[in-house]
Amino acid sequence: MDAAGLVIHRAEGEGVNWLTTARSGVPENIERVFARALDGQGRRVAATVIGVAGVLPFEEPPTRAFRQMLLALDVTHDPVVMNDLELLFRSFAGWRSGLAQVAGTGTIAARFSESFLTRTVDGYGPTLGDSGSGYWLGREALRLALREVDGRAPRSGLSQIVLHHLTSLGLIPSSEVCPDHVWGIVNAIDSGPRSVVADLARVVIEAAARLPEAMSLVAGAAAELTGSLSALDPQPHESLVLGGSLLTHDNPLSAAVMSWADQQQLEVTVGRDVALAAAELAAAEIPSRDG
Repeated sequence: MDAAGLVIHRAEGEGVNWLTTARSGVPENIERVFARALDGQGRRVAATVIGVAGVLPFEEPPTRAFRQMLLALDVTHDPVVMNDLELLFRSFAGWRSGLAQVAGTGTIAARFSESFLTRTVDGYGPTLGDSGSGYWLGREALRLALREVDGRAPRSGLSQIVLHHLTSLGLIPSSEVCPDHVWGIVNAIDSGPRSVVADLARVVIEAAARLPEAMSLVAGAAAELTGSLSALDPQPHESLVLGGSLLTHDNPLSAAVMSWADQQQLEVTVGRDVALAAAELAAAEIPSRDG
């Protein structure tokens, strides 16, 4: 973004969670995205704000690792690094108090006081938490499919859609519901990236309008997400900022969360373009650096 607020370059890449993928350094895909966005003009950048999932709340952000990455791209100042949830709230709620929730591959909810993070709920990763997230929803669909394949549950349309999706990715040889395919499914999921499971959330959400079992899973995800927000003791007329791929698009899940927020009389903002918001925060940093 230039001084007039115009977007000069924009780049996108695969999602990254600092906690699970970047403890020893900045992931290569983050470097590639920055390189494309800077387009060789690193020396002209006056301020940088970076929001990354998995930067732990209440801990010192990994500024040094990102500074080293930026130096390789001719950016010489220290970046402002924060958790993606903090970036979301500060970008769309300013210095107010209120709540924020991100739901994509993972999920986390938080309370802010005058834009400062004071409390979080969930965000514990796929093994211990992230209830209601894309990974959670995809995992529940896979569990249902496995129960149907091995005979513990009656066959449904959702399991067939799930198996067809895995077949289209080349992860299993056939979408036929057959007990012999159980371990092929398990091995494909265990050896693949988390995104394979999380991407099934889209399949489930798209099927929700016509399949009761898919709608049931979506309703369960909505209950988990709103349960996290309820634990933060929401008050009428507080701000609620929603982010992440599951909550920034029109679908049955986001509609359920929005309906709950309306019942709580919350003032909802949907943070659709967080990258642009980060650039605007960076632009706001420039006067303080010059002063």
